[in-house]
Amino acid sequence: MFKASRVIAGYCYVLEYENNSLILYVDVAASPKRPMEEYDPFADFYDFNPRIVYQIENREVIKVKTFVDEFVHSFIRKEKPYYFIYSANEDSKVSVYQKYAERIADKYGYSMEVKGRSFKFFKC
Repeated sequence: MFKASRVIAGYCYVLEYENNSLILYVDVAASPKRPMEEYDPFADFYDFNPRIVYQIENREVIKVKTFVDEFVHSFIRKEKPYYFIYSANEDSKVSVYQKYAERIADKYGYSMEVKGRSFKFFKC
């Protein structure tokens, strides 16, 4: 497993690459600043995921993108995965994630497949 974290604008962003999945989340417990609204574990008890956080107001998107770029470059260079996947957790993020997915596919020589909110990459 590859894992990295960085505090940006008071939030601890964590990136993990495990089991061919790339996951970006905010570690609420490690963040000096608290999000406006945290995921309620009692709302969907059986679907509880402590890594999910909603409504984070961070205007430092370039710093987050740079962190993601560095991580993606590092894990692709070191792991050379035949395939991997990532997903958007909200419909509103799909277009941004798709543009980023197209850049990754072009830059690193992957074919890309989109299904709903998920982006799958396969080595050509």
